[in-house]
Amino acid sequence: MRKRMRKKTHKKFLEEILYEVSVSSTWRKKIFDSKDRVMINVNNANYFSKSLASAIRQTLT
Repeated sequence: MRKRMRKKTHKKFLEEILYEVSVSSTWRKKIFDSKDRVMINVNNANYFSKSLASAIRQTLT
């Protein structure tokens, strides 16, 4: 993938993740109850919508 397309795709994923986290009560609870950083990775991608979770898995693996 070209560098410009990778950047656009990455930005799109970040925007979608930000939206999912902001509207999900599970994620908000996880963030506010945690004293450490909350990592978004393949292990906790199940908390997102199916399409976004599969995109995260494809990108991160």
